[in-house]
Amino acid sequence: MSQGLFKLELRDYSPYFLERNPFPYTQVPEEKPVIYVDQEKVLGKLSDIISTVYSTGRSNHAVVVGPSGLGKSHTLKYIQKMIGEQIGGKALSCYISSPGQDFIHVYRSFIQRLGLEKMEAFAKADVEMSRNLRRALEALKEEKTAIAAWRWLLGEPLSSKELHRLGLSQNVDGPLSLNILQQTLSILRSSGYRFTCLLIDEMETINQLHIVRRQAMFNALRHLIDGNPYGLCFIFACTPAGWSEIFKYALALSRRISRNVLYLESMTKEQAGEFVAEYVRFHRKGTTKLRQALRLDRSLLDRVLGRRPKREAKALLALYPFTLDAISKIHELSKGSAGEVIKYCNLAIDYGLDNKRKLIDAKAIDDMVAELGG
Repeated sequence: MSQGLFKLELRDYSPYFLERNPFPYTQVPEEKPVIYVDQEKVLGKLSDIISTVYSTGRSNHAVVVGPSGLGKSHTLKYIQKMIGEQIGGKALSCYISSPGQDFIHVYRSFIQRLGLEKMEAFAKADVEMSRNLRRALEALKEEKTAIAAWRWLLGEPLSSKELHRLGLSQNVDGPLSLNILQQTLSILRSSGYRFTCLLIDEMETINQLHIVRRQAMFNALRHLIDGNPYGLCFIFACTPAGWSEIFKYALALSRRISRNVLYLESMTKEQAGEFVAEYVRFHRKGTTKLRQALRLDRSLLDRVLGRRPKREAKALLALYPFTLDAISKIHELSKGSAGEVIKYCNLAIDYGLDNKRKLIDAKAIDDMVAELGG
């Protein structure tokens, strides 16, 4: 067996004055995104919707529509992050990556987001609730029954013996999960929460379910909306084709959420540049040294800045090691998709280092694409 197969040390990105490759190696959105550049119009509308729910108490909903790679998941996760940071304990947000095979998946994701301690505290809430729910919440406080009660609340099937020990009459099924979620939203409102925001990604996958499951899911979502005229905000993410299909299969639901249908747009070349610069900025190492190096290497400085006026120098330096023509080429290859921009930039940083290129220009991108097989 050969020795030294793996290089376990981190690649040195200091030639580009970076701590590491700024761009993710996969197109999976971060749990708490720190960068949001290309869809400010949609973000502004979502901000208005959430502000309206917060200030008036009246429920309001939205659908974010766009092809894969334009940032639907990123948008939902960014909204969840901003709700937590700017509204905090007065609102609850829950990102759900997919509606799943049935409504219990949505319900379970929400209960997990609340957590055991918060659910346990709800046992003291002075609101009307079903006997099963109150008994389960009370059982959470008892050491002998806490685990089984939590499993029940998560929708896991218990044996008849376990149900009897907890004093519960049935396991959580689809209708009961909807009922418990309705009650939980009421408890949250009575506990001082201004609103609850459920951010459900990949809504189009509901269309792929068997007709019975599909209609049950659509009906459950509709009933949840109808049962909560106050304090609820649904934000769905869906592909254009998926959203068109929902009008065929779920006209009643689509009418309730179609007031705010927000379409994501492909990045412009300028937005792509801002996007790349933001990622680079978060991982820049030694900005002063970068400026000094460019001053000492006039030919390199000219390649970075070209004949640009001084007022644009700061913006252009923020892109280093990328040049403006590289950004144009990446924008062309990506067709304005944020996910594709990230992919090409990630590849280009490592390609440039491996080939000892001082700059990543359009030719470097062309060479890289050719080497990768187009």
